[in-house]
Amino acid sequence: MKLGFIGPCRGDATALRGPAELLLFELRADRVVYLGADDALDRAIAGWASRLGAPSDENAFLDEVALLAADAPAEALQDLLARDKRARRLNDLASLPAPPSRAVEMLDDRVVLMVFDKGVLDEDDVANATAIVWGNAREPQLRAIGPRIFLSPGWIGMGASPCAAILEHDGDQLRCAIYDGTGSVKLEHKVALGRGAKMGVQSA
Repeated sequence: MKLGFIGPCRGDATALRGPAELLLFELRADRVVYLGADDALDRAIAGWASRLGAPSDENAFLDEVALLAADAPAEALQDLLARDKRARRLNDLASLPAPPSRAVEMLDDRVVLMVFDKGVLDEDDVANATAIVWGNAREPQLRAIGPRIFLSPGWIGMGASPCAAILEHDGDQLRCAIYDGTGSVKLEHKVALGRGAKMGVQSA
């Protein structure tokens, strides 16, 4: 299981598409959560499927399949199915509930707690989570304290600014990495998941 995170876009809904496509298609996150406190993801999704080259709806898909099946080469049908598969991955995008609500995801058997402002969390919230992820930090933040990871990918920026993060099981470790707009790792932490957890830190 691999979770992806995108920081707030400050109203620029189209800016979400680059980080989301990086997480979904290149880093192959199973689920991606937008950490902004707005409706930017809903606005970004409008027209996104057609941008990926997929048919506009199920009927258009079936019409194109029928057309290609008649006399087009097999490669053309395979290309259509690949474009449709990519567009369906948009269903793996999600937004946080409105503040001060929080969301929970399971990373295998570990609890990942997600919130826009971590200031609303109490000790019990933190105690029950392996990873705490929040959205309102302007700059990316990534640190491990004991067996827990605290992560905020920061606001979506320009060029090669950090914009996306991944949290995943990596063997017997919990790995978290923040990526820039080119897909390069900028910060990385790994935390052992066994008893008496030890922390390893890498920075790129």
